[in-house]
Parts: sequence; C-alpha cells; structure tokens
Amino acid sequence: MQNSEIKTTCSYCGVGCGIIVTNDAKNGVTVTGDKDHPVNRGMLCSKGMNLHYVANDTSDRILYPEMRWSKSHPMERVSWDSALDRAAAVFSSIIKNTD
Repeated sequence: MQNSEIKTTCSYCGVGCGIIVTNDAKNGVTVTGDKDHPVNRGMLCSKGMNLHYVANDTSDRILYPEMRWSKSHPMERVSWDSALDRAAAVFSSIIKNTD
C-alpha cells in the first residue's frame, strides 16, 4: 500500500480543525494541520499534534464486531453485516416501541 492522504477533521473538540492524515506502508498514520482549512490554517493544538499516537495505538480498540445472542451467552466474533443487521433491528424495535 502506498502513502495516501485524507483531509478530515480533528476529533478532539468541537472547533473543527482541519487535519491531513497520511497512511504509510505499514498502515501507520501521521497527522498534520491542513494549511488550506479556514478554521486552523495548518495550526494544531497539543492534542491535535499528538492525534497520531492515539490513532496508531490499537491496543484498546475494538477491531472487529462481537455479539452475544443473550445475556447468558459468551461474546463471539461476527461479521460486520451480521452486527449491523442486528443493531438496525434493535434500533428499529426501540423506535417502534416508543411511538
């Protein structure tokens, strides 16, 4: 995989600073301020400057969906389609019951 750049928004606060996320060959990321973004014009606060450390550390991240079929069942890995279908069904049921 070659380097790719994605323009996006910093996730730390509600200011909406523009960042450029670069993906490297080892699937790591670097983050720089977007000089063309009108909110921050390339500047980043200390949290934004260190966002790549958070993004590169996946030790506490959920990397794939898991689900239990009831409270008494253990968590098990499922496909994204199964997890999204289940979530949609649960939300639909909740919405239906609140009408």
